[in-house]
Amino acid sequence: MKRVWGGWSCGVLMLAAALVGLSALTAGAQESRGITVSGEGVAEAMPDVMELAAKIDGNAQLAGDALEKFRGNKKRFVDALKRLGIEGLSIVDSGPSVNSGTPANPMAAFQGGQVDETKMPNSVGFQEELTVTLSGVDKMQAEDLLRSLTLIIDAAKDAGVNLSASPISMIQAQFQGAKPTSLATYRLSQPDAAKQQAYEAALASARAKAERLAQLAGLKLGDIVSIRETAPGAQGDDDNGGMMGAYLTLMTGAAGKEKTEYTSGEFKKIPVAASLSVQFDIVKK
Repeated sequence: MKRVWGGWSCGVLMLAAALVGLSALTAGAQESRGITVSGEGVAEAMPDVMELAAKIDGNAQLAGDALEKFRGNKKRFVDALKRLGIEGLSIVDSGPSVNSGTPANPMAAFQGGQVDETKMPNSVGFQEELTVTLSGVDKMQAEDLLRSLTLIIDAAKDAGVNLSASPISMIQAQFQGAKPTSLATYRLSQPDAAKQQAYEAALASARAKAERLAQLAGLKLGDIVSIRETAPGAQGDDDNGGMMGAYLTLMTGAAGKEKTEYTSGEFKKIPVAASLSVQFDIVKK
């Protein structure tokens, strides 16, 4: 009797498993009913922020002297920009860093061991990356913007500071196989309005595709069942956009990736893209 009961219970379990699998397939078939299409939309908007990168440093044998030099260099730079009186001009600090114990001539250590590292002088250095930001550039004429940019560059040079392309701009250029050619990075800091327009265009594109498919199949398009946002250009995209986005997320976090999505090295309209996967119900005529 035990053997019969064991075989019976095993059969029940197998039947239950088969029923579970059948119900899952049925549910999946029900979920897939309808027409699923993708739609893309793009809207453009002028950047409203211009950014330049500046590096402030101070080096000396003693930490106290290095800090004093660093503070003096930073104050001279900040004061020079304030004297310009440009509306919307600001400086964003990143926080100083200190390097200690670095040889004054580190390359000499690799020249055949001719230098005794224990006798090499060490220096202490304070450094900080600053971001010079000019907001409201979307309301400025191109000539006025160039004049302001020229004043900023000259004031920085007079203060002994060289401006450079922003780190995000350099990462973009690296993935595009080019060198950054612009000191300034132009950014769209408020992309919501353009993003809304891109969503509307993407949804209209998806609906147009679905209507064509339904017409070919002799069906009538029903209501929207689901909408899912996808990455623009994710399907069949062979450029480095995805890799660059992943690298920026790794290096700067999600905020850095979001920040670089709407930037340009030129003062021109920036495209804002949206991509949607939309499922429509279908109705027989």
